[in-house]
Amino acid sequence: MSTAEPRSHSHVEALIRARCPGVSIKELERRHGVQAGGIANLLKPSRGARFPRLDTIERLAAILGLDTAKVFHAFALDAGLGAPDLTDTELDLVARFRRLGEQDQSRALALISALETVAHTLDGHAPAATSDQV
Repeated sequence: MSTAEPRSHSHVEALIRARCPGVSIKELERRHGVQAGGIANLLKPSRGARFPRLDTIERLAAILGLDTAKVFHAFALDAGLGAPDLTDTELDLVARFRRLGEQDQSRALALISALETVAHTLDGHAPAATSDQV
């Protein structure tokens, strides 16, 4: 005799249920012109730590009327990658950083390093060493 535990909902599924109470996933897909199974497949536990593409997260956020960062965070938590202590602003920064090309990501990191140096100098502290300075 099996003693199966009740299925726990993912963070993404919880967002969908909260934003669209009483609407099935199949109906949500139909209403928004999403291919059958397009949203349902995102909720499968078999996805594991595989993260959806950013444009997929943005589309789901638009369907739900939520910020991309909020949906991104829910997927991160479901993949075991989330840091619940991140603010919405920090999550937005991560999402925006991921949209940049490799060269612009390098520029963004250099800009952050420069800002840290200025902040430490203004505070009277020596700048912290970064991994590329060690």
